[in-house]
Amino acid sequence: MTRSLIAAFCLCALAHAQVASSPEQIYSFDPMVIDAPVTIQAPEAKIPDEARRQQLGGLCAVAMVVDKKGHPQDSRIVRCTEPIFAESSLEAVKKYRFVPAKRIADDKPVLYSMRIEVSYGTGAGPNPVLPRPRIKGGFLAQSPPASFGHDSNGVYMLSHDFDPPNSFPRIQQFADAGFGRAAFAFEDGAGCTAVLTIDEAGHPTEAEITKCDDPTLANPALHSLWKSQYSPAVLNGKPVPVRASVRIVCEGFGAL
Repeated sequence: MTRSLIAAFCLCALAHAQVASSPEQIYSFDPMVIDAPVTIQAPEAKIPDEARRQQLGGLCAVAMVVDKKGHPQDSRIVRCTEPIFAESSLEAVKKYRFVPAKRIADDKPVLYSMRIEVSYGTGAGPNPVLPRPRIKGGFLAQSPPASFGHDSNGVYMLSHDFDPPNSFPRIQQFADAGFGRAAFAFEDGAGCTAVLTIDEAGHPTEAEITKCDDPTLANPALHSLWKSQYSPAVLNGKPVPVRASVRIVCEGFGAL
């Protein structure tokens, strides 16, 4: 049994993109500007014979451009849990059909970049297990540098004043609350930047996303950062609260 999961995954760039065969603008997720495509036909992908014999499940993420007639174009594999599923996923996606995306301002159909997931299950076990995501994160000094000092609550802006012998806060243990799963449909290096306040005990007290390579990464990134464990910033030998930017990215999946 196979099932195709239509996801609200969009290509990382939210503004302009182009394909070699067309000079037209390709839109992606922006609900204030575009009504996204609606799936009207999504045939199941054929399970390869070898995968069936091995009772092997899997998952493939496929990027595509939906044209003005609702047909997929320029489909490509982003990643698969098992390479054996790549060809059958592309074959299935060719047969997908959509109500095309439309520009809200004039109700005209437009080109639209999106991603879907094609999932394979044998019925003999649980859903496919994804390889472990490799997630990296770190704090960033403000640029241009902040004026040194703290606000009325005693919170410092992270700057190069916290370079050695002082120290930046650190992510001691990243708690992946869905960020890795959301990043599966994107190329290596997709991620988000957030602003956190880390108190003198290393607890996050405020957090907000400032930028993501795709909007679908924002909520799982924020939840993951809230649940992670941190060491505090240190200034003149003492832990102090800081307000700082932090960047997390998924560098890939599986073994290093």
